[in-house]
Amino acid sequence: MKVIIYLLLIINTLIATQKETITWLVNDAPPFYILNGSLKDGGIGDMTQKLIINDLKQYNHEIKKTTLKRAMKDFKYNKKVCFSTWIYNSTPDLVITSNPNIYYPPLGIITTSKNKKLLKEKVLSLDKLLQNKKFVFGKAKGRGYGEPLDSIVNKYKNQKNFKIRNSSTHSTKGIFEMIKRERIDYTIDYYSSLVYSQLGKINRGDKLVFIPILETKNEGVLGSIACSKTPWGEKVISDINISIDKIKYKNQYMQILNEWLVPIDDKGAYWEKYERKIKNFK
Repeated sequence: MKVIIYLLLIINTLIATQKETITWLVNDAPPFYILNGSLKDGGIGDMTQKLIINDLKQYNHEIKKTTLKRAMKDFKYNKKVCFSTWIYNSTPDLVITSNPNIYYPPLGIITTSKNKKLLKEKVLSLDKLLQNKKFVFGKAKGRGYGEPLDSIVNKYKNQKNFKIRNSSTHSTKGIFEMIKRERIDYTIDYYSSLVYSQLGKINRGDKLVFIPILETKNEGVLGSIACSKTPWGEKVISDINISIDKIKYKNQYMQILNEWLVPIDDKGAYWEKYERKIKNFK
């Protein structure tokens, strides 16, 4: 009996070693990935990624902490890596993206309440704001926003009022801190990122606020999974698309989105767009 058990263990080990391994990259960027604290592993990316991993039993899986800057290098050098919170069809020179699996409400301008009063607008044109050299824009290296925002941002990347944060530490928190310390005046991010940054905190000094962007105020962002642009990545993405088609209908999956992304005062509009853009994606 012991011999049989031993042989079964050897066989299982051989099967496991023959499987391809997907290395899932995660960065310290709540509420997408939460690497520390009471909500550890409870971010949007953490939880949706877990459902995909549980379905892709034909692969071995490992999770690797990294930064956006290093993730971009891994993609550039065609490593066998994937990233589960990528913007659909972005950076096509580096990655292959899955079918959309997440609908994010529109991005907005994150700034201080003081700056909001100075800007005097309830909705801001990003293009016009970037032209205004009195206000300094900041973003983390490697951060993208999808179209049309990426094209607008890239027009002004060589201006003096355009700052790139190149750091291995928590990118979102670092950018928000730069705004609070008046090293930059504003950034672009999701409302959910702002909400997370203020969870359980007493806001001292000037509070950060969210202002809709004119160019995208009615259009959210389609999220997807990205893998290296290689034959390996193409095969993995094909398998991931099969998993997405299964889990996007599950209540467990929609509850993850409900927890982090669905606006309390506009739930119907969110789920209508989820139905149209995610469930019925073709």
